[in-house]
Amino acid sequence: MARVTIEGSITPSTFLARGARLTVERTSYIDKLISRGYVTVVATPDAKTEVESITAPKLEAAKAEKKLRAPRKPRAKAEVVEEPPAVVEEVQPVVEDIPAEVEEVPETEADG
Repeated sequence: MARVTIEGSITPSTFLARGARLTVERTSYIDKLISRGYVTVVATPDAKTEVESITAPKLEAAKAEKKLRAPRKPRAKAEVVEEPPAVVEEVQPVVEDIPAEVEEVPETEADG
């Protein structure tokens, strides 16, 4: 079936609000809405023109932003260090005491 873009007309309809546009398959129901004046057929541009009209402003904005950026400075090369890394002393883990407010739970037979 053919696709068609329709727009809600001044005649009240629960299908499409006034001024709202929708692209749908043209069925007998859509033909009935058109013939009774609830919606009007809107001329649709071809896909290529529609895509270009959407992407053109974004493409131009990206080009303009690229021109505004400052040129990048070349990165300095990292120096290779031949010295071995320093040995770190072993760190003893810190064990904190259990706070006084915490009560010990007695073991049950199921705990084992």
